Amino acid sequence: MKRLATIVAASVFLLTSTAALAAPGDSEAPPSTGAGDDKPAADDQPPADSTTPPKDGGQLPGAGDPFKPGPKKWPTVMYGLGASFMMNIVPQFLLGAFTEAAVNSKYHVYPMSGGLHFVRRKKLLDMTVRVMFGHYGISDGNWLGANHDFSETDYMEFHNMNFLWADITWTWHTRLAKRFYLAYGVGIGIGWVMGKAYSTPSSGCTADNYHDTRLCAPVPADCDGTTCTRESLANHPLREQEKIPPVLPAVSGVIGLRYDFFRHLSMKFDTGIFLPGFWYFQLSLTAFF
Repeated sequence: MKRLATIVAASVFLLTSTAALAAPGDSEAPPSTGAGDDKPAADDQPPADSTTPPKDGGQLPGAGDPFKPGPKKWPTVMYGLGASFMMNIVPQFLLGAFTEAAVNSKYHVYPMSGGLHFVRRKKLLDMTVRVMFGHYGISDGNWLGANHDFSETDYMEFHNMNFLWADITWTWHTRLAKRFYLAYGVGIGIGWVMGKAYSTPSSGCTADNYHDTRLCAPVPADCDGTTCTRESLANHPLREQEKIPPVLPAVSGVIGLRYDFFRHLSMKFDTGIFLPGFWYFQLSLTAFF
């Protein structure tokens, strides 16, 4: 009996202790996760700030990172469209290599020519393709070829002389200052000559009077001292149409200055030799995209 009473008493004690440990409010704490227990789990992290910039800035190439100050990076290759305006001059030294005399107040200049161009810009190299049109402002007058006697002077008429050409130019640039560059390059192309030229032999010409059509001119002709009327020469028996090559090769050398107003707009002023025989001055504007 004493052994049974002892077993019963031990059982009551164990049951009482277990109930006390399982009482409400005293539940077991979750297992420890080690150091940094006060940090929320990954699933409980707040959403990322929508204003946080992505690593690449989230911009188009060359636009830079708007969240960080600093110089903007331009694309390696850009393309542009623009317009060119050019004045051509025949230098006196070049004219003298082919003529003995040329009496013409406008023999050395023709008015501004113009056209459109396409540019591929890669770093400091521009490849430009142009299509240009120019009108020769050559008025009529006495002309004499080099190494010819003045008795062989011809009165020349130039009817609607135009020149249409296309060329491709490679231009390199050296930076002089911010947005300001030295430009230099070469180009090749081909041109089409339009219009007609007529020659009529002049009489009584010497080295002293070839500039005066009252003394040196076709006979018969109606002349005022500078030019002769085309009507009076239209049916002249010695009047001939000159053969002009319809197609001419074009080669150019370029040197000039370029200024970038901003990323999408450039202006260039250049000068150089444009064969078949012109010294030119050109202003061009190009919009890039």
